[in-house]
Amino acid sequence: MICHAMTPIRLGSASVGLSRFALTPVAEVIGTVRSRGRGSSSHVRRWYRHAWGSLGADAWRDLHILIPARDDEPVPHFLLPPRSHREGIDEAVERVRTADRDEIAAAFDDSACRAASPDRALHRARRELAAAGPDAVARRAGDALDAFFRSAVEPDWQRVRAVLEADVAFRADSMVTRGSHHALGEIAADLRGAPELNRLTVGGGPAPSTGVVLIPTTTPVWSMHPGPTQASRTVLYPARGVGRLWETLTGLDAGEALAGLIGTTRAALLDQLHQAYTTRALAARSGWSEATVSYHLGLLHRGGLISRTRVGARVLYARTAVGDALIDAVELEAA
Repeated sequence: MICHAMTPIRLGSASVGLSRFALTPVAEVIGTVRSRGRGSSSHVRRWYRHAWGSLGADAWRDLHILIPARDDEPVPHFLLPPRSHREGIDEAVERVRTADRDEIAAAFDDSACRAASPDRALHRARRELAAAGPDAVARRAGDALDAFFRSAVEPDWQRVRAVLEADVAFRADSMVTRGSHHALGEIAADLRGAPELNRLTVGGGPAPSTGVVLIPTTTPVWSMHPGPTQASRTVLYPARGVGRLWETLTGLDAGEALAGLIGTTRAALLDQLHQAYTTRALAARSGWSEATVSYHLGLLHRGGLISRTRVGARVLYARTAVGDALIDAVELEAA
């Protein structure tokens, strides 16, 4: 249900082999809309700004209802997962528009909304959308996803898809060389940085003998979506190599200005540090070695642009107020 709180997902030994990876542009839209244009990577903020200037008020309202800002609220399960392993936008929109009508109605169950969401305005908006009926909801959801993708993501989609495909190839190679438990365990370990409910556990006793659909995204979203059945459980996770995507996307005038000021590698790392990461996590996201990342983090730290905090055995890096101000100033100048 759209209002049903997310719960941890555990994969037992039997279910690991039933899990699969899939790509869909819907994940990029979900991550961007969920960010509300704040605290995200520069390309995600740019996508949000472009869509803000292009989409009509009705489309924005529908997207904000369907995709909550809160990390502990899932999107309605008729938006995910994709049916194929490499879904295009046309296929995705058709899937949403032809979603099972009973499933759409269940996604807006009124009692579940009242129990799960403290936001009364959002609750009222959901009720109004549901009152239009499942046919209208399916059409409006498909139209809004399509409009957002066409206006913001599509110009960069080929490069974005290359990063997503590279991530899946890396996971597949890890499965072959180190086993499925290890490959999925790496994603589960990364999810430890997500909100408490957004946890994926691999192994550790009996669990339903069904897998999950694992979907990489270039947006910094970590979210789990239980779905109406065990077979439709979905996990969105940040793809590896997003730092290199930052170097190649078109139209990033602000990114080019920042790179000219502090260097391309440090600019990409600073852009990623809107939230706290370890050196290892940043290396995974950027595609650079841990040694390279560690060196540039040291320079950023000495320059006062990032902070360094020890939490147990981990050292977390995040932008300081000075780092935030630099990012904001460069983007404002390029706007």
